[in-house]
Amino acid sequence: MKTRAATRTNKARVAIVDDSFDMRELLQEYLSGCGIEAIGFEGVSEALEFLTSAKSRSIKLVLCDLNFPEQSGLVLLRRMRTLHPEIPVILMSAFADRSAVDRMRSEGAAAYVNKTDGLGPVLGAIERGLAFSGAPSR
Repeated sequence: MKTRAATRTNKARVAIVDDSFDMRELLQEYLSGCGIEAIGFEGVSEALEFLTSAKSRSIKLVLCDLNFPEQSGLVLLRRMRTLHPEIPVILMSAFADRSAVDRMRSEGAAAYVNKTDGLGPVLGAIERGLAFSGAPSR
């Protein structure tokens, strides 16, 4: 029988980067219920500080909003492609046009998720990204 600690260490760990507290909380709770551990960050700078530290080794995927007051989620995507190309980055937005989606993909985003499509597509994109990275999805 697995202990709670053993189960916890086998969970995939996902970074959620969104300036909306409510969105971070919703995603963290939803993913937790799906057996995926999530850690939230309010902005690109905060997330990059963590993702460039030794602590980032536990992160298997990054789910990042595209639009922030300070800088774009594309900044995080570009840095991750340089620092940790093995970690898939999924970008999400409620306000992306076709050219923005094409730009995300051309810059190496593992996927794009429209926030208005609900939580199912987010989970699907995360599971595909985790499978690509070789991490356990749950």
